[in-house]
Amino acid sequence: MEEKMLKLIIKVVLIIVLIVVAVIVLPAKLRKGKESFITSATLMEVVDISELSSAKFVYNGIAKVYKDENKQKIKSRIRYEADVKANVNMKEIQFNVDKNKKTIRPILPEIKLTSNVITSENSPSFIPEDTKLELKEVLLICEQDAQEKVENTPELMKVAKENLKNTVEALIFPIVESNGYEIIWE
Repeated sequence: MEEKMLKLIIKVVLIIVLIVVAVIVLPAKLRKGKESFITSATLMEVVDISELSSAKFVYNGIAKVYKDENKQKIKSRIRYEADVKANVNMKEIQFNVDKNKKTIRPILPEIKLTSNVITSENSPSFIPEDTKLELKEVLLICEQDAQEKVENTPELMKVAKENLKNTVEALIFPIVESNGYEIIWE
């Protein structure tokens, strides 16, 4: 069963790659002999994706539940899993195009990290096990804990930014290459 699913996924990825080549690369190759200029607006059209997840992680965390608001004594702990996504609004990307030097400097939008707690038969779980909390309260505690941990983990942002750069390069590369431009990152 897993092998069939893997083959199906590979076929879908290949079809997507072929569509991308047909839509982006072929028209760029046909224009190769013509002198043309790249504009920021042209590049923004190429990356016109409303929102992009540049990275996705599964985070395993343990949130503390306190007995009082002073957070002095721990009542219990909640083990949970969370999906963490690095999202970007691609409509906010900008490009500085220097036609004389034939360079393009992408200016990336802010990456926002979001987390969603996964509820499954193994998550969340409580220590001690007899902890009684409303599901709504548990999810809120876990989401706050995950968001706090994610925001304080610079490695996640680094991976998300690198993935975003690679995605932008892949999207604009056919136009950039066919016109003799170079992408320069700040």
